Amino acid sequence: MSQISNSSRPLVSVCMITYNHEKFIQEAIEGVLMQEVDFHVELIISNDCSTDQTHDIIEDLIASNTNINIHIFYFNQPQNLGMMPNFVFALNQCKGKYVALCEGDDYWTNPLKLKKQINFLKNNHNYCICAHKTLEINQLGQIENTRLIPETDKKDFSLIDYILRNWTATCSLLIEKEYIELLPEWLLRVPFGDLAIVLLILKNSKKKLYVLEGTMATYRVHDRGIHGKFRL
Repeated sequence: MSQISNSSRPLVSVCMITYNHEKFIQEAIEGVLMQEVDFHVELIISNDCSTDQTHDIIEDLIASNTNINIHIFYFNQPQNLGMMPNFVFALNQCKGKYVALCEGDDYWTNPLKLKKQINFLKNNHNYCICAHKTLEINQLGQIENTRLIPETDKKDFSLIDYILRNWTATCSLLIEKEYIELLPEWLLRVPFGDLAIVLLILKNSKKKLYVLEGTMATYRVHDRGIHGKFRL
C-alpha cells in the first residue's frame, strides 16, 4: 500500500476500483485531484492486480499530487479478487462521513462537484444520496446520451424508483456512509454494486436520493467495463 498519511479524519472518501485501465486511470484520478475543496478528502484506490501499466501510472500520479486537501491511499492487490470483492474491499477502507464513487474508467469533469454535493447533503437532511447528470461516451469517445432521466425533470428518487430502474451512473454518486457501515455478505455476489449500494442505503435510511443540476462526470461504455460487457 502506498499512502500519504494525515491524522485527521476525512470528510469525504473517494472509492475508486480499477483493473487494466491504463488508457483511463490517469483521467479518473486527475478528475478527483482537481476538486476545489476546503475539507479533507481521501482517495482510496484498489487496483485488482492489473496486468497492464495501470500500477505505474497510479504511482506516478501519487508522486506528483500537489493538492494538499486530497490524500491518496493506494492498494495494489497481489492477486485478482474480482470486481465485487475488490469494490467491497475498497469501501471498507473508506473512513469519511461521505463516500463518492468513481471507477477507474470514468472521470469527473467539474472541479466543484464534491463541494456542491456535500453542501446539499449537509443542508437537506431528508436525503442520503446526491447525484447529478453524467455524459455517456462510447469506445470512440462519442457521446451516446446523458445518462440520467433525460425524459423527466424529476429531482428526487425513492427506494421504489430504484427498484423499478437504475437512474444514475456510478461516478455521479455521493452517499452517507453511516447507512452502510456493515456491508452484507450478499454484496459480494451482485452484478451491479452501485445499484445494490443505492438500494441498501435508501432502505436503511428511509430517505431519498437527490439529483443536482448540471453534468459533472463522464461514464465510459467499453468492452472492459461491466455495463459494456452486458451491452456489447
